Amino acid sequence: MASGNMKDIKRRIKSVQSTMQITKAMELVASSKMRRAKERALSVRPYFNAMYETVARLASVTRDSDSVYTRRREVKNSLYIVIAGDRGLAGGYNSNVFKLAAAEMEGRNASVITIGKKAQEHYAKRQWPVAADYPGVAETMRISDTHEIVGSLVEAFCSGRADEVFLCYTEFVSPLQQEAKCIQLLPVSFERKENADKGGAHVLTEYDPSPEAVFNAVIPEYLYGVLYGAVVESYCSEQSARRMAMEAASDNAGEMIENLRRLREFVSLSELYDELLDKSGYLRALQLKGGAEEESRIEHIEELKSYIVDYEEKNENPSLGDFLENMALYTDADKSGEDEDAVIMMTMHAAKVLEFPVVFLAGMEDGLFPGFRAMEKEEDMEEERRLCYVAVTRAKEQLYLTCAERRLLYGRTQYAHPSRFIDEMPEELLDSNIVESRRFSAATAPDPTLDRPQVMRARYVSAGAAKPGASVAPAKPAVPLPDYAAGDRVRHRAFGDGMIVSVKPMGGDALLEIAFDQKGTKRLMAKSASLFMQVI
Repeated sequence: MASGNMKDIKRRIKSVQSTMQITKAMELVASSKMRRAKERALSVRPYFNAMYETVARLASVTRDSDSVYTRRREVKNSLYIVIAGDRGLAGGYNSNVFKLAAAEMEGRNASVITIGKKAQEHYAKRQWPVAADYPGVAETMRISDTHEIVGSLVEAFCSGRADEVFLCYTEFVSPLQQEAKCIQLLPVSFERKENADKGGAHVLTEYDPSPEAVFNAVIPEYLYGVLYGAVVESYCSEQSARRMAMEAASDNAGEMIENLRRLREFVSLSELYDELLDKSGYLRALQLKGGAEEESRIEHIEELKSYIVDYEEKNENPSLGDFLENMALYTDADKSGEDEDAVIMMTMHAAKVLEFPVVFLAGMEDGLFPGFRAMEKEEDMEEERRLCYVAVTRAKEQLYLTCAERRLLYGRTQYAHPSRFIDEMPEELLDSNIVESRRFSAATAPDPTLDRPQVMRARYVSAGAAKPGASVAPAKPAVPLPDYAAGDRVRHRAFGDGMIVSVKPMGGDALLEIAFDQKGTKRLMAKSASLFMQVI
């Protein structure tokens, strides 16, 4: 199966889901209408059957009479009444009755009376002339509504404009079956039963003033009943066909959605990555914000895309899980041999079930471990403390705790305090350099009378802010800030020639944004860069 675009697949799934909701709703509506129409159709059948038997009996009595309704003549013109639906989406309901009518009218000089909007639209584009249209009457038709239609076809027959009249409709057989039919209305004819009773009620029936007069008076009523029954049967068939069509459409939509979801599994990692960037809006936000830092992040995003494409090209069956495993910063220790000479980098959480001869814990400083946010709530501190216990107990032989004396944060060089978790460890188990760090921490500890926000700010202090008498190493002489300005051409030992784009003062230093001719834009601290760079 060929892979598709993630965005296109999701769009198609959403579209099919919307269509499925519509087809489900239409299926429910059609089911409700079909039940009502079925009840109506079944209630009409006894009346029609009784009327048919009555007229057939009269016809047998007046067989030799010359009634206008039974008189046959040379057929020059034919009239067809075609009953179809007012709406589409009903499977083959409309087309089946149109095909039957077309076959019946083939070779005849025929005109049409249409009942239903679809029949009106169909014959408006065909060669046969339309005598009359009756759209939108099927759902609400009463037997009295048939009088106008029957009157027009009787008039056409009696006047000689139509030598025969046919009715094309769809009979409701069952909710799963509908049958298109075409019956002759005029001249009327009834099948003669060979085994009909020769006596009984038939012989005793009396007609006044005569059987012929009664027959001629009953025929219009008979036609009313036949037409009404055909309309009701057709409407019930239409709803049944629509219900089946919508049910099939819903099933097809469900199958299509499932296929599209399977197809989504075959979307390439690079397409998945693009979709993630688009949905998150992260790349767009970086592009709108601009700046050196944002440009650097965009470069990292593009570099990750390159890694993904390279991974897909080098692997026959690329998968997200395998890619993430290859990109991880650490190797799973369970896959490493006990005697393998290697360093494993991992998070403290990943070390829960691992043990090593030697363990290094980096960043044991207040604000990092525990973090500032954890220091605000006691329950968070307890969780950090438990995590620290897990980490330190992974060491079988030796444990190294490291912390920075000072860090560059928010553009300022600030002194850090060893983690308060170290204070909770037995002093005899710690090396002397840690003890010295604890003394420094005590010397620079914040005033206990300060509120919490002030305490947070006081966690990072300059060497000059230490309390008098504290054992603090003398500060190193300050390095003078190099004189750099935007527009200066510079030469760097590693990056080559470039031009300074901007200079942003940061504490006792400055952040330089330099556009190098060969290496692109870099951000360097002025004091450090001056050791390897000069103005040209």
